[in-house]
Amino acid sequence: MEPAFTVLPDETSSAADAGEEFMTSGAVRCDSSVPGSAFPEIRLFRILQRHDWRGQLRETWRRQLLAEAGLDVDLVEESRSVSARPGTIHGLHFQKAPRAQDKFVRVVRGSIFDVAVDIRPGSPTFGRHVSTVLTAQGGEALFIPAGFAHGYCTLETDTEVVYATSDYYSADHAAGIAFDDPELAIDWPLGGREPIVSDRDRALPALRHVRLTDTRTFGEARTAQPPLRVLVTGGAGFIGSAVVRHLITRSRHSVLNLDRLSSAASASTLESVLDDPRYELRIGDVCDTRLLESVFQEFRPHCVIHLAAETRTDRPFAESEAFLRTNTIGTMRLLQAATAYFETLDPAARARFRFLHVSTDEVFGARDPAFSGVAHYAPLSPYSASRAAGDHVVRAWGHTYGLPVLVTTCSNVFGPYQSLDELIPRAIVGAATGQHLPDLVGNDSVRDWLFVEDLAEALVTVVERGQVGSPYLIGGSVHRSNRQVAAAIADLVDDHVGPLSDGRRRRDLIAGTDEAPSEDYRYCLVDQSGGEKELGWHPAHSFEAGLSETVTWYLEHEGWWRSLLRPVGTNGFKNHPVASEVARL
Repeated sequence: MEPAFTVLPDETSSAADAGEEFMTSGAVRCDSSVPGSAFPEIRLFRILQRHDWRGQLRETWRRQLLAEAGLDVDLVEESRSVSARPGTIHGLHFQKAPRAQDKFVRVVRGSIFDVAVDIRPGSPTFGRHVSTVLTAQGGEALFIPAGFAHGYCTLETDTEVVYATSDYYSADHAAGIAFDDPELAIDWPLGGREPIVSDRDRALPALRHVRLTDTRTFGEARTAQPPLRVLVTGGAGFIGSAVVRHLITRSRHSVLNLDRLSSAASASTLESVLDDPRYELRIGDVCDTRLLESVFQEFRPHCVIHLAAETRTDRPFAESEAFLRTNTIGTMRLLQAATAYFETLDPAARARFRFLHVSTDEVFGARDPAFSGVAHYAPLSPYSASRAAGDHVVRAWGHTYGLPVLVTTCSNVFGPYQSLDELIPRAIVGAATGQHLPDLVGNDSVRDWLFVEDLAEALVTVVERGQVGSPYLIGGSVHRSNRQVAAAIADLVDDHVGPLSDGRRRRDLIAGTDEAPSEDYRYCLVDQSGGEKELGWHPAHSFEAGLSETVTWYLEHEGWWRSLLRPVGTNGFKNHPVASEVARL
């Protein structure tokens, strides 16, 4: 497949030979006072246009395509700006930590003179800038990482600029620099015209204000966290693998993954980190006391993220003991091993140690309105009862034995690698294979939805910054009924592969109407505003962005989910609702 992005090659033998500090296609120039290759982080790409089955232009900001271009970044929000006249200056803006943004900038009509200013504290090139001309005809896109203020000047009438960012706009974190600050010495190409500038941009402070306030980027704030050794239990599962991938790719922490690799786990979820020296897998059960003792003594973790749980909720009643064994007894044995290890630590190491227990919103049962930190436990199944028991054991253990524990409760999570037992992957596979979907809608309850990568970020944030003994409710604050979710999935699958063979839209596979949510009941909605205020965490993905990424992943990894539809024994997918339909394809 042709790559989505092409890095534009240098047109000169070296930057030094050309007297330039940053060269890609020869279009980029840099403040001549900056020696050497000043800004290797800023990269110029050419975007290859892609069209969907209807002939409409598709955006190419997907994480997978960015990764192929060598960029480890999620772009979650797209903005557009249209300027009627040349000489319009959009000021030098940025967002402060923890909401700093990476940006991808391109022009879809007209052309611009684009500028990025280094505002990284302690950088030897602080206050220097790099500039380039971007045109719609050229099809270039400029990647500007966090730590740079960005602005541009339009060069043509009716110019439209599109930029995608790695975080959503936040008025509370927005900042900027005066475009005409003499210290910057930016030679805006105005051709003798007066610049057209908004009152807001004219009021931006000088560069010296940024220097005095010591602006920090999000990336620098996170890397300031001392590296931790993190023991993750259940790290090969759906949520656990997302946490492990996040720890390895987004931090300097080391990870020991303790997982018994049951049918709920998948080794393929961790292929991207298997060769990283900071990652290690230990196959074993959290109920194995001797194994736990050796893990703590050999790895000597700074913290534990406990995700190991038996989650196959459709087990027959005769097998329900598995819930209590893993979710309650296993949790208690992990607490015993952690406490024995904790008592051997010196005072400084004790102060640093954390035990994070990750629970589920199902312990609260069905509630309306959203549950909060004072919600009462009301489990409605043997599974949720076993998870509730584990929660109580953790809190009581911390109170009785002084182990520094934290408990998180999350809402309905979705994303790549999720089991086909769950609504969203089942709906994706069902829509892709043309299966009727009324059984997926069920009672059409309203739920709160959270993208799995956002949950991983939240859990790491709790471990790093959470207050010992505090409960943390983690949700997306996105309330959608099952029917609304299935309808959105049907539309996304249509966008990727076109309508059904008979010309129908995949929404037609859903019985009834999807115009309004059902009033059956509202299930486990989350009010997590306290966590946002205390920890500075917020979901980086909108529901729509996370769902689009999830649908794309499943459609591009058909081999992964088809393998799960094969008969694998009593607890496998032999009788899975979509298995018979897929078998005929």
